[in-house]
Amino acid sequence: QMTYKLFIDDVRTPPEGWLLARDVIQAKATIKLFGHPELMSLDHDLGINAEGVEETIMDFLKWYSQEYYDAGPPKFLVHSSNPVGRRNIISLLNSWSKSLEAP
Repeated sequence: QMTYKLFIDDVRTPPEGWLLARDVIQAKATIKLFGHPELMSLDHDLGINAEGVEETIMDFLKWYSQEYYDAGPPKFLVHSSNPVGRRNIISLLNSWSKSLEAP
């Protein structure tokens, strides 16, 4: 397991020193290969995938929260310019965190 920061975005360039995933498949592969990142920076709208289906970060986060539920959500930043998407990301990750605190 290495320490790394993961930038998930279909268009933007990550800051220096961050690993980049352009889509859900790359994001999943990065997590499977390197384990949990110390920090994620998330875009909401991830464009059209290889099957011609529009993807969002929510597709990835739903998978991530199911596969790694007990680990809890990673520290995260949201750099998406989609205000509804931003709220959805924060809501999902906060709900995941709160569900682990429940007695």
